[in-house]
Amino acid sequence: MTTNRDPDRILRAWLDLMPDEAPDRVVSAVSQAVETTPQVRRPLDLALRRFPRMNRYLIAGVMAALLVAAVFAVPTFLKPISGTGGPRPSPTAEPSPSGTPLVSGLGRGMGYATNVPAALTTAAWIADVDTIQGLFHDARIRLEAGAGRQQVAVTYGAGQPAQLSQPVTGAPESLSVVSLTDGSGCKAGNYGVYGLATSADGVTLTLTLVADECGPRASLLARTWTRSLDATSNGGRGVIGALDPPLLVTLPADRYVSGTGNNGAFIEGSRRTIVAFKDPVGWSEPCTASGGSRLAVAPNTVAFIDYLKTLPGFTVQTAAFAIDGQPGVRVTIPTSKTPACENNRVQEFTTNTPGDVGSFIRQGDTDVLYLVQVGVALYLLQWLGDGVTPAEEQAVLSTVHFIGSLPPRN
Repeated sequence: MTTNRDPDRILRAWLDLMPDEAPDRVVSAVSQAVETTPQVRRPLDLALRRFPRMNRYLIAGVMAALLVAAVFAVPTFLKPISGTGGPRPSPTAEPSPSGTPLVSGLGRGMGYATNVPAALTTAAWIADVDTIQGLFHDARIRLEAGAGRQQVAVTYGAGQPAQLSQPVTGAPESLSVVSLTDGSGCKAGNYGVYGLATSADGVTLTLTLVADECGPRASLLARTWTRSLDATSNGGRGVIGALDPPLLVTLPADRYVSGTGNNGAFIEGSRRTIVAFKDPVGWSEPCTASGGSRLAVAPNTVAFIDYLKTLPGFTVQTAAFAIDGQPGVRVTIPTSKTPACENNRVQEFTTNTPGDVGSFIRQGDTDVLYLVQVGVALYLLQWLGDGVTPAEEQAVLSTVHFIGSLPPRN
């Protein structure tokens, strides 16, 4: 599928993005003007005093074309290399993609199917929204790689299909997309261009609208997104968005998958797992496989430690510990086997939502968890895995920051 584009609109979009080269049609216009202009050899001093034999309209046309070419050339010298103040070197010429572009008329090598931006393959991104043009949506939306990491996918509502867009080649530091089929407010062939920038710490991704023929997609994409770790990710800095409000943490590089619920998350790597709960509750029958019914526990450190002391085979040891400047307790729990518990398994804690995520321990193992009081909320955190040391726990937990909310809704 190819779609022709208005040259003036494409030119304006390219100027906004400060690309490194002009579209083909601008280059062709300059070349044609040069080829059709009589060339007269003359001494240098004469050339400085006289113009070649062109009529005034041709002169004006060539000067305008050269001016456009100069505008495209300026950013090559003005854009600094990331992290330096020096000039940016001219890009190395690369062969144009083969085949037929999905979007025609954009210039050499542009408009061809390409991979999603690298940022979308290392984690998902979330945002809280109030209004999206023409779509029924949830309060929180998600941006990630979809369709085998070949398309940009936005999940905006429970029970709604994700909005899918095919990335195409475009200007540096931008995201160009085209709709391949009708759906989610877009028509097949709708083309959009967005400026793309990530924050220095990699936590936020800002997509800035340049132009998009699909209004609902522009309403979805054009915002600041926050990197979320409670989906498949490569670790690094991001939020655990299952908690409300979320918390920010840095995980060691690894491939992580997650299981999340309402204010509870297990984010599991190949060797380590981070557990994060807000206002956890207990179980009325912790020795049974089901745990019985949920047992309300006041959301404070003292009440939760008192609950832990009631669990069979638990010996509770505490030490003061602060996380992100908030008062907390490191809780060490050696356990022993008791005949009352089925398979020597104890259901420890869960969320306050039936059918949600929860945690258990086998008697004979030692559990370590951290309780942190943040205002009226109680957070429970764990860094689990064979051979985990207190120093390793603290290295991860020292990166925790209670941010209160995602960037402003829009």
